[in-house]
Amino acid sequence: MSAWAKGVLAEALDSVCEQRDAKHILVNGAYTSQMDSTNGLLEGRREGDKFYRANGDVLQADHNAALNVLARLDDGEISRFTPYTEVRRILLARSPAQLSVKRVELGTKVRQPTADESYAQICATF
Repeated sequence: MSAWAKGVLAEALDSVCEQRDAKHILVNGAYTSQMDSTNGLLEGRREGDKFYRANGDVLQADHNAALNVLARLDDGEISRFTPYTEVRRILLARSPAQLSVKRVELGTKVRQPTADESYAQICATF
């Protein structure tokens, strides 16, 4: 059912674009709603219809994402078929050094200690 709906939507978009003499170009949408459109970095956070920038400014989330989709047209490193994990690595590599402190750009997951491990560490210090 969803494949049928997706096909119908694609045909409708193509039809409308043809009628209006417009282009319909597909881009990779990975992380476009989680990026800050003013600097192109993977900073800030989206909550509902608001995007909170790292500096505290608030943007309308869908408008922010649309600007990121538009910018993705000219991105030479991210193609339509780039896996989302690779997109994340590319975006984090573009980010400033403070994100590298967490070793996120290397793809390593930072594991939080369990409560038992934390308790054992505290007891070991006394």
